[in-house]
Amino acid sequence: MKIKATVLLALAMILSFITPAFALPDIELVSETAVLINGETGQILYDKNMHQKMFPASITKVMTGMLSLENAKPADVITMSHYAVFSIGRGTSHIALDENEQVTVEQAMYALAIESANDAANGLAEHIAGSTEDFANMMNEKAEECGALNTHFVNPHGLHDEEHYTTAYDMARITMAAIKTEGFNTYFGSVKYEIPPTNKQEETRYLRSSNDLLKGQYDCEGIFMSKNGWTGEAKNTLITAAERNGVTLIAVVMKSGKTEEKFEDTAKLLNWGFENYKAHTISGEEIASNAPSTLNIGEEGDKVYLGTFDAPDVTIMLPKDMSADKISFDYAELVVSEDKTAATTEYTILLDGKEIEGIEKGELAAELAIEKPASSDVPDVPGEDGKKISPVLVGVIIAVVVVMLLGLILYLRLLQIRKRNRARRAARRIERMKRY
Repeated sequence: MKIKATVLLALAMILSFITPAFALPDIELVSETAVLINGETGQILYDKNMHQKMFPASITKVMTGMLSLENAKPADVITMSHYAVFSIGRGTSHIALDENEQVTVEQAMYALAIESANDAANGLAEHIAGSTEDFANMMNEKAEECGALNTHFVNPHGLHDEEHYTTAYDMARITMAAIKTEGFNTYFGSVKYEIPPTNKQEETRYLRSSNDLLKGQYDCEGIFMSKNGWTGEAKNTLITAAERNGVTLIAVVMKSGKTEEKFEDTAKLLNWGFENYKAHTISGEEIASNAPSTLNIGEEGDKVYLGTFDAPDVTIMLPKDMSADKISFDYAELVVSEDKTAATTEYTILLDGKEIEGIEKGELAAELAIEKPASSDVPDVPGEDGKKISPVLVGVIIAVVVVMLLGLILYLRLLQIRKRNRARRAARRIERMKRY
């Protein structure tokens, strides 16, 4: 027994060393698919079947609202068409708008966000694009721009259509762009609003939200935007954004069986993210210093181009028990412009040796300048036409000059020797004449 206990203790100690200290606690959600991302960078903190195609129901209106704010002014007047009013079932969400009734974009936006009004969604779409079909084309273009991978919209409201689908991940990316759109959070963070009488309606419309997260019925701080949805095929869907201590997280849950399950899953997911992650800023200096700090690019051995990388700061989410020394970088092959004036390289941030999911690759850039000749200390010599003479030609010229100087010295030496010899011969002749 003692031996067995000793073996178990040894195994426990070994496992304690190989189990990472930063392992995150498990979280169980009822929703069929879900995702949690950082609202600034897109970093994925939690994933449950996030790329599985699903029917979105009324969370579609996040896209509708974003496009409406980008393409119309709040004071613009919408005139409801027959199609906008009567193409939706009366048993679906609406605010009983009538044909030829006029409301402002602002009023339609509150109806879209608070009451999930399908008639208001149609009115906004027709006002902006002329038809719901053309608006759907705009939706799909915008989804791709936001980074969606598996999304196809066919209407502005989310009523069921087999060709109207998305994923939890795609809706998180769309929401990431939406919450940065001016005015969006005001509409999608409101729980009540009043639409005064219109040309077709004598009574004030009182809008009231059914979103229990926005109404504060769940223990989840910092929520500033949320949109729920439901159809028989999609079941319950919900998108929510919250901010705490300067960190924004976006949670998406899809196909929750019961209404309360989508709220419970979302609150659980957001609280889990804020409790288990911390923001960490990586300085641009650190990113650049880990790359080749000095670029040395030769061109046919003729010149040397030098430059230094520069990079902005990047903030990532770290598990709270993880040390920053687990961060490293991977750099792509250097790309140099044709005129050799600039160089760039992509970099990837690694966490514990693995790429951080959801964060796009960064780019480092450097301006290049000619520093000095690469193969000679002889300076370039300008020619008559202003062009530079190559170092080889300069060497040839110097060699010729040296040879000429040596030849001149030798010639002068020979003249000196001949003159001395003549003087000696003349002295000998004079000496002979004196003897006679």
